[in-house]
Amino acid sequence: MAEAAPKPAPAKAVAARYFFHVGTVTDAEGIKSGVLDEARALLIEELRKHPEVTVDLGVPEADFAAQLAARKISGYELSLKILEVERSSEPPPTGKQYAVLKRRVHLSLFGTTIPGKVMAVGGEGDAQVAMEVSINATPADLDKSAHQLLLEICKDALRQAVDLTIAKMELAQKAKKSVKRLK
Repeated sequence: MAEAAPKPAPAKAVAARYFFHVGTVTDAEGIKSGVLDEARALLIEELRKHPEVTVDLGVPEADFAAQLAARKISGYELSLKILEVERSSEPPPTGKQYAVLKRRVHLSLFGTTIPGKVMAVGGEGDAQVAMEVSINATPADLDKSAHQLLLEICKDALRQAVDLTIAKMELAQKAKKSVKRLK
């Protein structure tokens, strides 16, 4: 009879080092994305995927600074700005029976410190997608498909922006530790 393989040691939980409070979510001037509320929810969802980040301190906003000091973590108020949104349709390519619907989004995250409101972090994301659609699709069906595509690529663009923001923060932390060791 074969022996059962030993159980691996449980993974050590990573303690949160950063708190992100999602503040404003806006479109750039002249842009009407139509997804601001959904983009806020997608940003929070993406931030929760990172064990080094918390998005909920469990206290009212007025108590953020004290709670951050007590937990010894850095806090930031993040703002999301949707800089560009594109939508285009192309006729079916030669030999194909479906038209092509294209979407693109470019967005930016930037954050200020809590407390202090000093500009401290940022990252950008960009994503695009193309999908075949029936040439007989109604305008309402095309609008619905275009909206869903925009939400899907927002997820990708937000993942890029969050990953870039956290990578920059981690790099800054490593640099601070190196400087302290040199002293």
